[in-house]
Amino acid sequence: FLARDGDRRVAVILGLFFASPIAAVVGWTSAAESTVKFNLDFVSGELWTGTYLWGYLFTAVGVGVMPLGLLAFERARTASSTRLLVLASAVGLIVSWFQPWQGATFALILIVASLMTDCRDRSAAAASAKRLTPVLVATALPLVYYFLLSKYDPSWRLAGEVNNFGRWPWWVTVVGIAPLAIPALFAYRERSLDFGGWMLRVWPIAGLAIFYLPVGTFPFHAFQGIALPLAVLAIVAVRDWLGERPLPLIWTVAAVAVMVVPGTLYRADQMRGAVQAGRQAFFLEPGERDALRWLERQPGPGGVLAPLADGAYISAYTGREVWAGAGSWTPDLGWRGLALAELFNGLGGADADQALVVRSGARFVFAPCRSKTDLDQRLEPITLGPAHRFGCARVWEIRPPAGGWR
Repeated sequence: FLARDGDRRVAVILGLFFASPIAAVVGWTSAAESTVKFNLDFVSGELWTGTYLWGYLFTAVGVGVMPLGLLAFERARTASSTRLLVLASAVGLIVSWFQPWQGATFALILIVASLMTDCRDRSAAAASAKRLTPVLVATALPLVYYFLLSKYDPSWRLAGEVNNFGRWPWWVTVVGIAPLAIPALFAYRERSLDFGGWMLRVWPIAGLAIFYLPVGTFPFHAFQGIALPLAVLAIVAVRDWLGERPLPLIWTVAAVAVMVVPGTLYRADQMRGAVQAGRQAFFLEPGERDALRWLERQPGPGGVLAPLADGAYISAYTGREVWAGAGSWTPDLGWRGLALAELFNGLGGADADQALVVRSGARFVFAPCRSKTDLDQRLEPITLGPAHRFGCARVWEIRPPAGGWR
């Protein structure tokens, strides 16, 4: 799409490192948390690729390989290459499996670009459909599997219910993508397009369509990855305006700096604040790892009661169920989170603490290093003895119920 090396470099930098300066300005100037700040932070976090590397490896892989699949299919059309067609099918399968929103976007891009390129020629349309079929089948397989899980698996139904909240207002979408979308709009004036040109222009629209379609769970992830085509389109529009003139160095550096630096600093500051607030357990102390290994080695069944932030990782480390953990899989998350905060911060009475532990059905109570409340006396009537101490982490074992642990 971009013949000049300088154009390519700028497009890649913007596509990979764009971070909304608007969200940064609003976040830094807001006196307190607000719905506007939350929504702009939300869309900025979905667009910023740095988010994908902070615990979302599947997103990083899915978003990263999707352009390779699009290019492979484009070249398979030109070269009539079965090998490239297989590669495009494999990418479609991986993208849908790792990140279904991008898988649906991938399929929609190929369908619309093929229609726009071949719909006027019956023989070309038939050949295009033949090439497209294996790619679409491979891409659709994980999507169908996830759909069936959402209908027949109780855990997936629960995740759908927990994540069933409204989309952000339309203006948030506009403001969130505006820094790249406004210049990119001028690239849509081009009428004579090849297949690659159609793919590029369909991509952001397809992502928005997947976001607004009333299907699926947590549609906000459809925004992930659309900064790349918007960045390329923005540079295409600038190149059309400049003609043969090179990109002005000073203005290019200034524009890229505005698009990348403030937003990146803001997003990094947001992550620093999240770590300090302890809303998620980003790091484990040696004692906490030792406690998890001990829980894993204990014979017999039995779940674990832990602060909400720690419940998200305990099952992965120990193989044991938790009463409250990842938001997508925890019923009554708000109430359970408050109850756990009262228990581990010592805000309730001993009777209430014991009642919560018994009602949870947990065999173990895990207190991480940041929990300073002494639960020995509070839980003594229902435990088998004092806490097992692992450095700064502690674990209490609860007396088994009449029917034993399940």
